[in-house]
Amino acid sequence: MYLLSSGSGYPVLFIHGIPTSGQLWKGVVQKMCGNFTCLAVDLPGLGKSPREEFGLRQLEAVADKIEKIRVENNIEKWHVVGTPVPPSQCTMLTVFKNTLTGWPCFPRRFFLS
Repeated sequence: MYLLSSGSGYPVLFIHGIPTSGQLWKGVVQKMCGNFTCLAVDLPGLGKSPREEFGLRQLEAVADKIEKIRVENNIEKWHVVGTPVPPSQCTMLTVFKNTLTGWPCFPRRFFLS
């Protein structure tokens, strides 16, 4: 899974919606990277991440890949920011319940410009 990492400070993970990519967060990351470690992923098959066949366990597999990013970057807890997602994708966020510092934030589009 492609990962853009920029800045230093408390870690913030940015998860895009479908059919966008981590580039959705480029402006936000540029503004926040002076105070935070900003991590923006490209979900499988979108942006710079290759398409993968997951089948029935797709959400679990994506959550595992994101968990691997957290562990490889020695992150104990992080903020998670995402775009509005359908209920099925919200299931994936439950995997993060032990690593979140608060509730996920789902900003509206006008905050991203």
